[in-house]
Amino acid sequence: MKRISIIGVLLGGVVDIVSTNILAFPFAIYVVLRLNMAHVPKDHLQAAIASAFHGGVFGFVIQWVLGGAGSMIGGYVAAWIAKRDQVLNGTLSSYLCLAIGIFGWTTSKATASPGEQSLLLVGSVAFAALGGYLRLGYKRSKLRRIGSGT
Repeated sequence: MKRISIIGVLLGGVVDIVSTNILAFPFAIYVVLRLNMAHVPKDHLQAAIASAFHGGVFGFVIQWVLGGAGSMIGGYVAAWIAKRDQVLNGTLSSYLCLAIGIFGWTTSKATASPGEQSLLLVGSVAFAALGGYLRLGYKRSKLRRIGSGT
């Protein structure tokens, strides 16, 4: 249990979700404007945006890239806070994405197909691990610079 930083993992998971939403916000605005959703009733707007996100390969790829970037940021933050076992702590920071995805799947609230949902969940874990790995690489390069005296 000493390998896992509970605070790092918890905060990394929150950063993952928040950063993904921040990154996705401009795309959601674009979808609303592009598809002229200004006249869609407010109670149907979320479903209309979700169907636009999943309405084709472009929407899925954008969602995967933005979600992956958010997971990478969350994994990096978890690894940075943990200061040890960066890849492990980065990977574990995807817990919130996994929980939300599994909840959506089990309650039929997921707007993606099972195949798309699986790719999104696997991608979240992989990108979070990559974020931890990037932090580890940064830490190693910094130690090399200090060791070489530059």
